[in-house]
Amino acid sequence: IIPGATSLYYWEGKLEQEYEVQMILKTSVAHQDALLDCLKSHHPYQTPELLVLPVTHGDSDYLSWLNASLR
Repeated sequence: IIPGATSLYYWEGKLEQEYEVQMILKTSVAHQDALLDCLKSHHPYQTPELLVLPVTHGDSDYLSWLNASLR
Protein backbone atom coordinates (compact mmCIF):
# COMPACT_ATOMS: atom_id res chain seq x y z
CA ILE A 1 0.00 0.00 0.00
CA ILE A 2 1.41 3.35 -1.08
CA PRO A 3 -0.13 6.30 0.80
CA GLY A 4 -0.12 9.98 -0.03
CA ALA A 5 -1.64 10.24 -3.51
CA THR A 6 -3.79 13.20 -4.43
CA SER A 7 -6.11 12.39 -7.29
CA LEU A 8 -7.68 15.04 -9.54
CA TYR A 9 -10.45 13.89 -11.87
CA TYR A 10 -13.70 14.98 -13.46
CA TRP A 11 -16.79 13.23 -12.17
CA GLU A 12 -20.26 14.10 -13.41
CA GLY A 13 -18.97 17.36 -14.93
CA LYS A 14 -17.18 18.56 -11.79
CA LEU A 15 -13.45 18.62 -10.98
CA GLU A 16 -12.87 16.48 -7.88
CA GLN A 17 -9.82 16.19 -5.64
CA GLU A 18 -9.41 13.24 -3.29
CA TYR A 19 -6.70 11.80 -1.06
CA GLU A 20 -6.09 8.22 -2.12
CA VAL A 21 -3.73 5.35 -1.58
CA GLN A 22 -2.40 3.02 -4.25
CA MET A 23 -2.18 -0.70 -3.75
CA ILE A 24 -0.03 -3.03 -5.80
CA LEU A 25 -1.16 -6.66 -5.92
CA LYS A 26 0.63 -9.50 -7.65
CA THR A 27 -1.21 -12.46 -9.12
CA SER A 28 -1.25 -14.76 -12.13
CA VAL A 29 -3.27 -14.39 -15.32
CA ALA A 30 -5.40 -17.30 -14.10
CA HIS A 31 -6.48 -15.31 -11.04
CA GLN A 32 -6.64 -11.77 -12.43
CA ASP A 33 -10.33 -11.69 -13.45
CA ALA A 34 -11.46 -12.98 -10.05
CA LEU A 35 -9.20 -10.47 -8.31
CA LEU A 36 -10.52 -7.56 -10.39
CA ASP A 37 -14.13 -8.64 -9.74
CA CYS A 38 -13.48 -8.85 -5.99
CA LEU A 39 -11.77 -5.46 -5.85
CA LYS A 40 -14.49 -3.76 -7.89
CA SER A 41 -17.31 -5.22 -5.81
CA HIS A 42 -15.71 -4.04 -2.54
CA HIS A 43 -14.40 -0.64 -3.67
CA PRO A 44 -16.34 2.46 -2.60
CA TYR A 45 -15.92 4.16 -6.01
CA GLN A 46 -18.39 3.44 -8.81
CA THR A 47 -15.48 3.35 -11.28
CA PRO A 48 -12.24 2.52 -9.44
CA GLU A 49 -8.87 2.62 -11.14
CA LEU A 50 -8.02 -1.04 -11.61
CA LEU A 51 -5.09 -1.71 -13.94
CA VAL A 52 -3.33 -4.90 -15.01
CA LEU A 53 0.35 -4.39 -15.77
CA PRO A 54 2.14 -7.32 -17.41
CA VAL A 55 5.51 -8.47 -16.11
CA THR A 56 7.86 -8.60 -19.06
CA HIS A 57 11.03 -9.40 -17.13
CA GLY A 58 12.20 -9.99 -13.58
CA ASP A 59 14.45 -12.04 -11.35
CA SER A 60 13.83 -15.66 -12.33
CA ASP A 61 14.08 -16.98 -8.75
CA TYR A 62 11.50 -14.47 -7.53
CA LEU A 63 9.13 -15.10 -10.44
CA SER A 64 9.37 -18.87 -9.90
CA TRP A 65 8.57 -18.43 -6.21
CA LEU A 66 5.65 -16.11 -7.00
CA ASN A 67 4.13 -18.48 -9.54
CA ALA A 68 4.51 -21.45 -7.19
CA SER A 69 2.84 -19.56 -4.34
CA LEU A 70 -0.22 -18.76 -6.49
CA ARG A 71 -1.11 -22.37 -7.23
